[in-house]
Amino acid sequence: MMDSDSFCLAKPTNTTRQNRQLSVDYYAKSCPQVEQLVGSVTSQQFKVSPVSGPATIRLFFHDCFIEGCDGSMLIASKPGSKVLAEKDAEDNKD
Repeated sequence: MMDSDSFCLAKPTNTTRQNRQLSVDYYAKSCPQVEQLVGSVTSQQFKVSPVSGPATIRLFFHDCFIEGCDGSMLIASKPGSKVLAEKDAEDNKD
């Protein structure tokens, strides 16, 4: 587990979408230990639940990390509804 003093938050910037570029060392100044923290936590989780690897990649790199989550992953289906909410869809289980 992570200690509370080793946790860091990503800080939004005021750059426009057109000026954003990918950078390997994006968090080097604001959270220099980010790679170690993420590696440690994800490694522990993958040992506990191997299916969490692909799900984590999909969640952060396809659904949330780039532009932020829209909250649809948090909405539950209505009881008795034939329409499933995103979080209850078969692909998003486990």
